[in-house]
Amino acid sequence: MKYKIGDRVYIKQFRKEGTIASEANGKGLYKVEVDNFSIMAPDSLLGTAKDNKTTMSHFSTPSQTIPGHGKITEVTIDLHGLTVTQAIDKTTKAIDRAILLGVSTLIINHGKGEGKLKEAIHRHLPTLRQVKSYNLSPLNPGLTLAHF
Repeated sequence: MKYKIGDRVYIKQFRKEGTIASEANGKGLYKVEVDNFSIMAPDSLLGTAKDNKTTMSHFSTPSQTIPGHGKITEVTIDLHGLTVTQAIDKTTKAIDRAILLGVSTLIINHGKGEGKLKEAIHRHLPTLRQVKSYNLSPLNPGLTLAHF
């Protein structure tokens, strides 16, 4: 099914509704805003929001892999405009939620700017036992990838 920006969708793997933020990219992934996350999800993991009652019974856990399609492995949070304290709080909550959803990577968009948020996040991540490793994105120095 082809979704358009603004469409309400049901993310089967997460058992949550979200909104299409960008149309499918070259890999067939849609950017979907759900709760405090942005996720990239293939069409196969999405349904129309009104379908959630019929699709929910097909998935026993949020991290279940759909045969032949894979699963959502990363989500993104945006820290632009937050104070250091707010950014650390949002990051910690997002990490906990991502782990509960079975996601293995959190993309933290702290931006380039003066580097205050990046420095604070890089000081904070090693203090969290659930974070196995983290690294600056090799493609965008405004992003940090936290791995669980």
